Amino acid sequence: FILLFSWNCTDLEEQILDETLSGGASESDLVRNSVAPAYALLPDFFLHTKYFAVQQISSDEAILPYRGGRDWGDNGIYIELHQHTYTPAHRNIRDCWNGLTTMISRTVSAINTLKPLVDTDPEAKVFLAEVRGLRAYYNMITLDLWGLAFKKEDPNVVSEILRGNDAIEYIRSEFEAVVGDLRTDVGPGRLTQGGVYGLLARLHLNAAVYRDPYATSFNFTAADM
Repeated sequence: FILLFSWNCTDLEEQILDETLSGGASESDLVRNSVAPAYALLPDFFLHTKYFAVQQISSDEAILPYRGGRDWGDNGIYIELHQHTYTPAHRNIRDCWNGLTTMISRTVSAINTLKPLVDTDPEAKVFLAEVRGLRAYYNMITLDLWGLAFKKEDPNVVSEILRGNDAIEYIRSEFEAVVGDLRTDVGPGRLTQGGVYGLLARLHLNAAVYRDPYATSFNFTAADM
């Protein structure tokens, strides 16, 4: 009753303390917090039940036999991979697709956060190079698995789908654009200059297949080699 009868109207005047987008975080925190999600899913993606399964068990490089007649049966999904009878709804295929598209999306978000900070923060320039390199790497895996790459700069715009030589040239140009800004003395766990050179080598070595994965013969050009 006291609360009921003592109630009255108040003119609430808001005192604005901070309107910055960082919420009070330092610029260094903003840089690192935008980069971390771009790396975060890599260990999960390379689990033996995801990318490893799709790449190795679908070939003769690895097998995953039942244990005790029941364990690791998983409703036959690994037998389907080995026999190439899987569908787009297959769990390992779906998890790889979802993981890669999420990682690409996170790199795009990080790039858009880092770009305005590059002129004032040397650390941001290095991390921007790393995240662009990660985006190219994730797209190279997508190209290897599904024959396409996503070209995307603005999070609010639909991706442009690239295939064949267009995808190769996009990925190559991204690697070459950032390699000079990458460091050689960080890691493990961060993309380095040597790492990008290694990825460029892999891209060139596989370019003949990426250009036309269904060709009856492949043209490994002298330029690629």
